[in-house]
Amino acid sequence: MHFRDPVPDVPAIYLCQPTDKNIARIGEDLQNGLYGSYYFNFISPISRQKLEDLASLAIQSNAVTQIIKVVDQYINFISLENEMFMLKKGEKQDKDSLTESKQDVLDASYYSLNRSESTDSDMEAILSQVVDGLFAVCVTLGTVPIIRCPKGNAAEAIAKKLDTKLRDNLKDTRNSLFLSDGGMQVNKSSCIHLKFLMIISFFFKIC
Repeated sequence: MHFRDPVPDVPAIYLCQPTDKNIARIGEDLQNGLYGSYYFNFISPISRQKLEDLASLAIQSNAVTQIIKVVDQYINFISLENEMFMLKKGEKQDKDSLTESKQDVLDASYYSLNRSESTDSDMEAILSQVVDGLFAVCVTLGTVPIIRCPKGNAAEAIAKKLDTKLRDNLKDTRNSLFLSDGGMQVNKSSCIHLKFLMIISFFFKIC
């Protein structure tokens, strides 16, 4: 962002990824007292550590009472049409902290999943990114899908991780994104209408 003049009587609505860079920039805005109140909407869920970092910045800036809402929006995917979407690309790091070849690994693409240079930690990060995107789609649709996939490849790993993530969320009845009313959440009867989710690899053929 470029330099902005303070507008102390205006509420500010932020929509951004919960990256270290964005959290630091939010801290600068709080320190400079740019706005009268703040509504922070994060595209993907903010981690507990970054939430604590944000809280510390707010305390240091004496701006705790000005923060009205902090919301996880679960919209880290891109809708191309009514019935078509793609997962958002991963956040690339600065070249100083990441080599050129390593930057490509952060994208959840077929190339990244199959490149010979990918380490186990790289693969785990990519799979988690895909799962988070698919979970966001499920939350937006307000449905828990029946998941099917072929065995023995990345599709199976993604399906298992997504299934675990959905089950864990459903177990927490107080904070479940699928069993509570309000916002993007839906009521219990809505989950009866289950959808079918097939996760397949690039080489899989449907006969």
